[in-house]
Amino acid sequence: MDSRPSGSPNYMAIMKKEAGTIKLNDQQEAKVDEWRQEHHTKATELAADIVAAEHTLAEASMDGTNLENMMKKFDEIAVMRRTLAELKTKCRDLLQTILTSEQWTQLVTLQKSAMGLNQQANMKNMMHAHPMPNYMAIMKKEAGTIKLNDQQEAKVDEWRQEHHTKATELAADIVAAEHTLAEASMDGTNLENMMKKFDEIAVMRRTLAELKTKCRDLLQNILTSEQWTQLVTLQKSAMRLN
Repeated sequence: MDSRPSGSPNYMAIMKKEAGTIKLNDQQEAKVDEWRQEHHTKATELAADIVAAEHTLAEASMDGTNLENMMKKFDEIAVMRRTLAELKTKCRDLLQTILTSEQWTQLVTLQKSAMGLNQQANMKNMMHAHPMPNYMAIMKKEAGTIKLNDQQEAKVDEWRQEHHTKATELAADIVAAEHTLAEASMDGTNLENMMKKFDEIAVMRRTLAELKTKCRDLLQNILTSEQWTQLVTLQKSAMRLN
C-alpha cells in the first residue's frame, strides 16, 4: 500500500517485508494477524479509493468543474485521508504494545529507510503535496507550444508574481510537515496529537487546492479554446492520466 495517501508510515508493509529481520514469537504473530484480518482490507481499499479520487479530482479540474464543486470533491478526499491516517496511527499503537523495545527500534529504522526520511526530500514529493494539475509549470515548460500573445503573457506574469511564491512555499511546507508527521508517528506521539498535526496539514492542502483551482480559472479565461485544449493535453500527459 502506498504511503502517500495519508503521509503516515505503513508499518504493516514493513513488518511483512522484513519478517526475517523482525522475528515475532507465536503470540506476537497472532496479534499482528488478528489486526491484519480486521483492518488490512479497509486500509488497502481506502488507499486505493484516495488515489482514484485524486485522479478524478485532477480530471475534474481539467474538465472545468467550478471552484465550489472542486472543493467539495477535495473535502471528500480529505475525510478519507484522515480516516486512513487514524487507522495507521492505531496500527502503530498496537505494534508499540506488542513488540519488544528492540523490535520496535528495528521497525523504525527500517521504516525510515523505506520512506527516505534520512535523505533530502526528493522533488517528486512536491507533486505528492497536491494531486491537482500544476498548470503554470506546464505553461512554463511548454512555452514554445502554447504561444501566448503579449496581453496573455502579461496576465500570466502578473499571476506568477502574486501567487507563485505562496504556492511553492505551501507545497514545500506540506512535504516538510508530512515528514514531521511520519517522524512523530515513529517517535510515539499519541493519537490525539498526531491527528492535530494531520489536520494542520489538511488546512495547508486545502489552501493549495483552492489556489490551484483559481489559477485554472485564470488560464481558462485568458487562453483561447485551442490553447486550453493544448494545455490540458500536455497536462494529462505529464500526470499520466491517460
